[in-house]
Amino acid sequence: WAFSMVRPVARRPRSLRRYALRWRLSATSSGTRSTTAGSSVYVATENVSGFKVRLTSSKRAANLPLDRSIGVYTFPEPIDLRDAVSVSAFTKFLEESVPRPLALVVIDTYSASMPGATENSSEDTSTAMAHAHLWRELLKTTVLIVHHTNAGGTRERRHSAMRGAADF
Repeated sequence: WAFSMVRPVARRPRSLRRYALRWRLSATSSGTRSTTAGSSVYVATENVSGFKVRLTSSKRAANLPLDRSIGVYTFPEPIDLRDAVSVSAFTKFLEESVPRPLALVVIDTYSASMPGATENSSEDTSTAMAHAHLWRELLKTTVLIVHHTNAGGTRERRHSAMRGAADF
């Protein structure tokens, strides 16, 4: 199990948003075999309908039936990584609604999943990272959080606690 932070390269977050989908398609398309079997959950805190459109297009491109599940699920509402009630509701969804094994949880984006937070705050960042680690440990899954780079594109924005949380 892993905890990862991903920074969009060259300001192309759309390509990262397709990461979970391509990952699942590689395990589903005819003639291919993946060692990463399991469900994946994509939390589009900014635009869940856009992901569903890309899911449909990708299934068509891979010649997969549109009415057949490929193990990619979306959460129906934004989550707040700092709020225990929001995290608990999402955890319950993962435990009760997503088929096992759960291989990947993608939170897109970190900033949008912390409404009203101060990204420079070590307290806000540490709380968010603690909740992500909870999912990793409790559900035995990989958690991937998409985050933006600073203006220079040299590292992630704001507080360094996120980098520290992703180092194992």
